[in-house]
Amino acid sequence: RGWDASVNIPANNWFGVVGDIWGATQSDSGVSTTVYAAGGGPQFTIRTPKVAPYFRLVFGAGHGSTSGSVFGFNVSSGTTAFVMSPGGGADFRITDQVWLRLGANYPIERKYGVTLDGVQTIVGITYKFGGRRETVDTIPTGGGNGATAAAPILGVVVDSEMHVIRFFPNSVLYGHLDVGDVINSVDGKDVRTPDELTAATASLTKGTVVKVGYLSHGWWQTWISVQL
Repeated sequence: RGWDASVNIPANNWFGVVGDIWGATQSDSGVSTTVYAAGGGPQFTIRTPKVAPYFRLVFGAGHGSTSGSVFGFNVSSGTTAFVMSPGGGADFRITDQVWLRLGANYPIERKYGVTLDGVQTIVGITYKFGGRRETVDTIPTGGGNGATAAAPILGVVVDSEMHVIRFFPNSVLYGHLDVGDVINSVDGKDVRTPDELTAATASLTKGTVVKVGYLSHGWWQTWISVQL
């Protein structure tokens, strides 16, 4: 039983540095053991619109203390030691900023030939700062040659490299794609420029289902089918 709090500072879309503090207590046969630890290390995350699996490896220091009674004798001791804690899990999207975390850590503390370890299962809430989707109410003009262009039927605005830079409030892709995702196909047709995106979406009509391919956060190939 315990608690865990961490902060991940991403360096890019898949790598970040995490700081972590936690505490846990376990009782057995009248003896209670409590451990508090803090540390930091790398975290690797696969980011998609709905779920973000992660793996991390935290190194730090932990303080363990034991107290209780064994065969009528009072027992009390404590020590501070190096702690290594590999862990992983996944965050599941609730809103743009709020995600549900399910994960597990395996902290290992060893000193003087004594090992204290165990599995921590984690259920909690992750709050993501920044990264809100941006919306626009007017359709920009132009396309290619470094200009932005819009695909009104999809409700997105892209730059010259096909990065999504804006969403219309009623966009069918809003809530699925993020700003920075790279659209690269529409119904199986490759689109590499804003002009190609405009041409590929010009004949689409409301009510039809279209398959859109994109690089999530610019690197993870993903496809989604949406009804216009």
